[in-house]
Amino acid sequence: MTLNFGILLSKIISSLFIIFREFWWIIIPLILFRYFLKIFKQYKLQTKKTEDDPLIFLELKFSVDSFKQPVTSMKNFFENLKNIKIKDDKKIVFEISCFKNQLRYICIVPKSLKDVIEVIIYSQYPDIKIIESLDYLSTLPPNIPNNSFDIWGEEYKLKKENIYQINVIKNDLVSDKDSKIIDPITILLETIAKTDYQGMVLIQIVLSQLNNKQKAEYKLQSDNVINKLLGKPLIEKKSISKEVLGSLSQVAREMINAASKPEEKKEPSVEDKTKAENLKTKDNFGVFGCNFRVAYVSPKACTEKFVSSSVGMFIKYFTSSSNSFEAISDKGIEVKVEGLIPKWLVSFSKAQVELEMKKDFFQRILNRKLEKKIIVLNSEELASIYHFPFQKVSVKSLDYITSKENAPPSNLPII
Repeated sequence: MTLNFGILLSKIISSLFIIFREFWWIIIPLILFRYFLKIFKQYKLQTKKTEDDPLIFLELKFSVDSFKQPVTSMKNFFENLKNIKIKDDKKIVFEISCFKNQLRYICIVPKSLKDVIEVIIYSQYPDIKIIESLDYLSTLPPNIPNNSFDIWGEEYKLKKENIYQINVIKNDLVSDKDSKIIDPITILLETIAKTDYQGMVLIQIVLSQLNNKQKAEYKLQSDNVINKLLGKPLIEKKSISKEVLGSLSQVAREMINAASKPEEKKEPSVEDKTKAENLKTKDNFGVFGCNFRVAYVSPKACTEKFVSSSVGMFIKYFTSSSNSFEAISDKGIEVKVEGLIPKWLVSFSKAQVELEMKKDFFQRILNRKLEKKIIVLNSEELASIYHFPFQKVSVKSLDYITSKENAPPSNLPII
C-alpha cells in the first residue's frame, strides 16, 4: 500500500511539473494584471479629464501696433493671468514657432478658460486677431527621431535659486531716436531668416499657478536665501525627526555655549542688505511654475550647424549678475559625461542613450508636458522671454496684420 501511494504521489508530482513547464508563463500576466489595471485606470482618468476640458489652440495674429510696447503689454497680460484660477491639473502653454520663415505665436489653453484668456489678450492688444487653430505639431511624425527627421533641443533650469531674477527688459518704448533696443526674440528671428533653416524652431513655455506645496517650497527657499544674506538662522523644513534632532542639538549647543565665550553677532554689510531688498522685488509681480524648452526639428539632410549657437545667443541674453538659464543635463538630447567612466563604455552606450533622450524630449515637446520639477518665473521674466518683436523683423514671409482688423468679438464675457 505504501509503495502504491508513493508511485501515485510521484505521478502526481510529475504531472504537475509537466503542466508547470508548459504553462508557467501564464503566471506572469496574472501577477502583472493588477499593475496593468492600475495603469489603465490612470489612463482612463486622464482621458476623461482631457475630454471634459480639452486644450484649445489659439493663434495670435499680431498687428504693427503690437510693436510699440511689446514687453509692457505682455507683462500686463501675465499680471492679469495671475488673477485667473487655474486648477492644479491644468496648464497654459505659450509657444513661438518659425517654419518656412513663417512666424507663429500660439497660446494653448483649457477650453474652460478660453473666453477669459481672449478677454485678457484683447485688453492689451485691441487690434490683435485671435484664430482658433489645430495642433500644428500634429503634422510631424510622432516617432521623431527617425530615418527622416531629427531633433535638437534643450530644457532649462535656473542656475541659482528661484528668488534670483534673470535679466529682464525694463525699457521697451521704442522711439524714432532710439530704435536700437536689444531684443532676444528679434535676434533669434533675424538669425533664422539669414540661415534659412529647413526645419522648425520652437520656443515652448508650459506654465501653471503654484499649488500650496510649491508655494511653501518657494517661500522656504526664498526666505533662506534672504536670511543667509542678513546673517539670520536658516529655516529647516519641518518634520518630526528633524524637530527631535533639532531639540537635542539645541540643548547640546546651549551646554557648549555656556562653557565658552558667546560669539559676537556679525552684522550684514550694506551690500548684502541691499541685495536682500532687491531679491524681494521678484514677488512684486505674479509668479508661475514653468517648464522652458527650445527645440529644432528638421529633416536629417539639413544642417544643425547654426542652431545651437543661435539658441545660445537667445538664452545668453537673459543672463544677469544674479541668475541665468542652464540646460538640464538629463532633460535634453545630449549626454553630458562626467567622472571616471571608461571611454569604451561611453562610446558603446552614448548613441543609444542619446537616441532615447531625443525620443523622450520630443514627447515632452509634443505633449506640452508640465514636469513636477519646475522653475519659478514672474510676469516680468515671462514677458521678457515671450513677447511680440519690437519692430518689423526681416523674416521673409513673416505673417502679421498690416492694418487694423475687426474689433474684438462682441460676445466675449465681461470680467
